[in-house]
Amino acid sequence: PYNAPAEYDRFKTPDDFPELDDTSGKGPAELHRLAKLQNVHAIRRLQELYAAKILYVDHYVGELIKTVHTLGLDNNTIIILVSDHGQLVYSHPKDFNTDDHRSLYDADLHVPLIFWGPGIPAGKRLDVLASHYDILPTILAFENLPPPAQTDGVSLKGIIAGTSSEPPHHHLYGEESVLTPQYSIRNARYKVIETMRTGKIQCFDNATDPRELHNICSEIPVEASKLKAALDQHIQALIRQAKSYPDWQNNIGLAVLEPGVARLGETVEVAVGDGTVSAHVEALPVYDTDKRRPRG
Repeated sequence: PYNAPAEYDRFKTPDDFPELDDTSGKGPAELHRLAKLQNVHAIRRLQELYAAKILYVDHYVGELIKTVHTLGLDNNTIIILVSDHGQLVYSHPKDFNTDDHRSLYDADLHVPLIFWGPGIPAGKRLDVLASHYDILPTILAFENLPPPAQTDGVSLKGIIAGTSSEPPHHHLYGEESVLTPQYSIRNARYKVIETMRTGKIQCFDNATDPRELHNICSEIPVEASKLKAALDQHIQALIRQAKSYPDWQNNIGLAVLEPGVARLGETVEVAVGDGTVSAHVEALPVYDTDKRRPRG
């Protein structure tokens, strides 16, 4: 996300390594090396390059909309702008000292979702909880088609068009399992993140602390307890769903959630086609889903 053409690199400043960019030889490696040491100038330079890439994308979204207009397709075309994830850019060095997107902080999870087309009010902003899985039922609703029989998403058409004031979701859940297994839940104001390896719980007030830098679990015990209970129910539902498949015992990912599936350091036999292969469980410990403690 740092490799926009040079003409879009308009945010650089003299103090923040303006000579380093994503195409300047050792530039990227040097910026990341310094950023990992929390060099504020390197981090700002990466933020400048990230903003340049957003500017680049913004320009070509504008070109796309102009082309749709030129072709006379305004009245039968819906354009949706969304990102798959954000970017940490070294904003949480205590636990994720990286520019990557392997966390459940809003720097990664909070992404743009913009609808453009007939029946969609121009310039309207909505402060509601929504997710990627709402996009499909929303598209179908705008086309007056029924939603799929099974979907976790809901249509946003009513709240976009102003015919409904009911929030599409009261809670949203997040999951990260690549680097550090975590689960999260949030409502309109608060978020709870649970780190499965340690049982650590973090609570954030997204209204007053949008960068999620201050853990306030002790300050909101009632709200934190309610969200934690709802998150536990969600995790149990995931376990039940995983166990509905005939080969669930080969699901090494369940080792994060439930004892007896696979243990840290064990070699397990995983069915593949007509045979089996050995898989050594090196990264994922086993947790008690009720007490969230490492077991054995």
